[in-house]
Amino acid sequence: MKKVIIIIAISIVIFNFSFVNGKAQTRVQAKFDSLLKELLKMKEDTLKINLLASLSFEYHLINPEEGIKFGDQGLKISEKIGWKIGKAKCYNSLGSNFRTLSNYKKSLDYYINALKINEELGNEQEIAKNYGNIGLIYLEIEDFDKAEKYSLAALPIFQKYQMNPAIATLNGNLGIIYKEKKDYKKALEKFQVALKLDIELDNKAGIIRHLTNLGSLNVLINKKQDAITYLEKALELSKQIED
Repeated sequence: MKKVIIIIAISIVIFNFSFVNGKAQTRVQAKFDSLLKELLKMKEDTLKINLLASLSFEYHLINPEEGIKFGDQGLKISEKIGWKIGKAKCYNSLGSNFRTLSNYKKSLDYYINALKINEELGNEQEIAKNYGNIGLIYLEIEDFDKAEKYSLAALPIFQKYQMNPAIATLNGNLGIIYKEKKDYKKALEKFQVALKLDIELDNKAGIIRHLTNLGSLNVLINKKQDAITYLEKALELSKQIED
């Protein structure tokens, strides 16, 4: 699938490391080293599962093989103590790691397993995140109808709980879906909504992503000067944050 964007999976995690450039990599690794020392001291309980699930998710961008190890470890402890919430969290993290490895079948299976548990527990916010991630996988494998279906299912739940970062990400993904379906009017609307939200949130990575998508979309609708304007803004902001 030819895109000039980076799609970020929708997940709520304990730690938030947004960039994987040289400086951030050093900071992330230092944080991980500290957390891994703490992990060795912890007993097998819900706190350890939470940490393992979060480490698994954070590793998906820099070392998914290692992330899978953490996720599997957390899943085993969750099963051992019978903690369904922990299982759902680990399934979600494992889905993200397999997505990074482009193993979309396994990724989808893990996201669906997480969804089933969250539906059983009635956890609306987690259900919405699962919908978003499942929609993301269908986008990756170019099943745009299913990608749209799951993404639209997630949106009202995010709006209900005012989860603005997730709303921005999801609108960006919907913009890509509509662009691929050649519904350029809807794509433009979604990208603009996503951009506005991320500007309000001062989410520079999101702003860059939406500006870049708006640039590529304006090429398709033959508004090349607008495309250049969006792409120049994206480039300048990328330089500012050393991305």
